[in-house]
Amino acid sequence: MARPREFAEDTVLDRALELFWDRGYEGTSVEALVQHTGVQRASLYATFGNKHDLFVATLKRYFERQFLLDSEAGLAGIEDLLRRVACDASGNCRGCYMINAGMEMAENDPAIAQMMSEAVQGMEAAVAAALRRGQERGEVAARPVLPMARMVVSAVLGMRVLARARAGKDVAEGVVEGTLDALKNSGTFVLQSHQ
Repeated sequence: MARPREFAEDTVLDRALELFWDRGYEGTSVEALVQHTGVQRASLYATFGNKHDLFVATLKRYFERQFLLDSEAGLAGIEDLLRRVACDASGNCRGCYMINAGMEMAENDPAIAQMMSEAVQGMEAAVAAALRRGQERGEVAARPVLPMARMVVSAVLGMRVLARARAGKDVAEGVVEGTLDALKNSGTFVLQSHQ
């Protein structure tokens, strides 16, 4: 009879995610994962598969948590997403785990490249749905939705990169305000400096 697990999978995933985020995939050894999670190597393998499988599981967990958007909320949902990312960007100098993973792995790992592509497409779809809802309510400019959705996704990912570059809270807030202004106005817009 197999022994019951003596650890919570979610806790182990969170600890592994933190370690991969700090060190990257290549910089994280299985031994470091054992030490950081407190779970023996055999139990890690039995539960999550190999190191790559565990890394993929942490990316999925990150996607589920970081890009929450209430599409029914329309523009308010997009604003909430942008402001949460700006807040994170102002204090998180590690940048975005997804972007970091993509930069490190996607070129040589088709599975990671596919995950990145699917994550961006999923974000675009959720944002597009929120934009359509906002257009129905008159909150969002009557323009094609897909380009605006891509702009929002680019703003979100860009703020994550800016966090890694330590650009600061003012820059992130400027991105939020400029993006919201562009969504509301049907004409052109000028990104203003918040200095």
